[in-house]
Amino acid sequence: MRAHSFFTVFFAVFLILCLFTCRSLHCEETSPGDERLNREFVRNLGADLKNVCLSPAGWKGKDLLTLTAVLGAGLAVAMFDEDIQERVLERRNKTSQKLSDIASQGGNGLALSGLIAGLYVTGEIAGERGLRRTALLSAESFIIASLLTSVLKFAVGRARPKSGEGSDSYHPFAAKSGYASFPSGHSSGAWSVASVIADQTDSLIIDVTAYGLATLAAFSRVHDDKHWTSDVLLGSALGYAVGKKVCALNGRREDRKLGFSLDVSRNRRAIMLSYSF
Repeated sequence: MRAHSFFTVFFAVFLILCLFTCRSLHCEETSPGDERLNREFVRNLGADLKNVCLSPAGWKGKDLLTLTAVLGAGLAVAMFDEDIQERVLERRNKTSQKLSDIASQGGNGLALSGLIAGLYVTGEIAGERGLRRTALLSAESFIIASLLTSVLKFAVGRARPKSGEGSDSYHPFAAKSGYASFPSGHSSGAWSVASVIADQTDSLIIDVTAYGLATLAAFSRVHDDKHWTSDVLLGSALGYAVGKKVCALNGRREDRKLGFSLDVSRNRRAIMLSYSF
């Protein structure tokens, strides 16, 4: 079975799993028009993109410590990029290549778009707001992570392993695919979607599946000699951070929504209107 065919089947199974566990998704009841692919989604995307880009200016304490730890880990791994690459390539074989071809689909833009669309359509058909919201937040996260990744690729211009120039070769602002190694787009894309799905569900099975796929997709880029290990590590961290930030911003937006409820009983009839901020 070809890699894309295998992943099509796997995604179908994953969607069914999401549907059967949808009660564990955060499905608060609100107005029927919520969580749709409409102008509000576009407005939220623009606002969240701006917020994600400007958020580092407000980082302090724990945020800066986390950033330092991630960058430190990336730099430490970068020192051994060529050694790791050599050992991975030495152990590559036909079986590992077939598995890698399948795993790499987890970070493929078309495959991820298909998963997001599938979640949205499934939520629409099943009337599950939680699935629609997960799909829209995943789309937001994927778009923002992809934009940031593209900017960094262009600005850094790190040479890919196959270029033969070594891990320390950089060509800033060189618009060539051979100089677009950092960060890994497959890794950032996979983790940007996986982090949203994991955040929006209370199902351990879905969490493990989502992060497992993202990890395999990231590793496949090293196996296929497309990226250095540090590209994959920091790309994954970028996708994860964007996904978590998008979910946090959505949570604040939910808290500010107007709530409406009707309480009817034998001794009481009341309409309650509330606004949280």
